Amino acid sequence: PAVTAATLAGQAYACVAFAPMFETRRMPPIGAPHLGAWGNRALWGLARRVMDRMIEPRVNAVRAARGAPPVTDVTRRLVAEARLVLVAMSPALLPRPDDWPAAIAVSGELALPATAEPVPPALADFVAAGPPPVFFTLGSMAALDPERAGATAAATIAACAEVEARCVIQAPPGVALPAAAH
Repeated sequence: PAVTAATLAGQAYACVAFAPMFETRRMPPIGAPHLGAWGNRALWGLARRVMDRMIEPRVNAVRAARGAPPVTDVTRRLVAEARLVLVAMSPALLPRPDDWPAAIAVSGELALPATAEPVPPALADFVAAGPPPVFFTLGSMAALDPERAGATAAATIAACAEVEARCVIQAPPGVALPAAAH
């Protein structure tokens, strides 16, 4: 929706990724086997089609609500139309692939501000009340597939309980609260 808003307003946009999520023959998508240049391209093509299938309906619903025509190939358009794409990883861990578009830069880690928002008292009390908890985040899964995210959060809670570990799950309330009830 944010990219659609910027595009429809005629504004430039930039995006930030915290993992190498962009097609390259140098490496496969995260979790896939390395199959060489041609195999990696094929894996990225498959990953792109899967992502587009999940994302395009949401993007096009936003576009339709604004009277704009639908689009296809959303994941490619995201990079192709961005003024800047930062991959917030250390170049020591991810040397920039030479076949990425010029707009993609490996920026290194993003520095946190010197001051941060205070930790909510209930969380601070929980952390202080015992051994350090396991921290788990659902990332974008929570927004893309809330039902699956809820199941993943519930499985994480169950796994932590089985090994008698405390856990903190970062997720929207609509995902975390039902999972905690399991």
